[in-house]
Amino acid sequence: MRVWEFDRHDWSALDALGGAHRIPDALDALSSATTAEAALAAYRRIENTVVVQGTPQESSVAAAACIVALLPGCSAVSRERLIDLLDEIATGYDETPEHQQRAIVAEIIKGFGLFLTLVQRGSDIECSMCMDLLLYCAQYEPSLRPQAEYYVERVSGDDSRSTDVRSFSARRLKYERERWQGVPHEGDNE
Repeated sequence: MRVWEFDRHDWSALDALGGAHRIPDALDALSSATTAEAALAAYRRIENTVVVQGTPQESSVAAAACIVALLPGCSAVSRERLIDLLDEIATGYDETPEHQQRAIVAEIIKGFGLFLTLVQRGSDIECSMCMDLLLYCAQYEPSLRPQAEYYVERVSGDDSRSTDVRSFSARRLKYERERWQGVPHEGDNE
């Protein structure tokens, strides 16, 4: 069933490579995919449309809103791809206009509770990507930091997670805490 969130956006007025009007059908196909191949095919229809060469397009705000709306009811096979798209939108290049970045953040933060659940209960890949999304949300909304830190820190001691995921969570949390305290890192634009 198509989510109502698609109808909230004027897709024909949004900028996207190849036209934003095709995004809702592609997201619908992705969220309902029953095979990895179908999910990948739908993902590829969207990937270089809403984010082009690492830069989120104007349509990425509407796409982020729709992805957050689709995640709770999506097929298991499509969840990883949807989260990956959301992560690409969130971590786009610094050239993204500030007003667009704020709009993207506002949409992604709406999925914060679901990201918490997937950090705890999702696959290792879902957990890793959702840790990134939690910390992304906390970067822009400091009131979310204690909860994001708690969940990411719990992963580092979770024996049900792979060693790589546990190690990644510890490194990622250390990096974000330092950033929040103003410690510059290589690659930061400060």
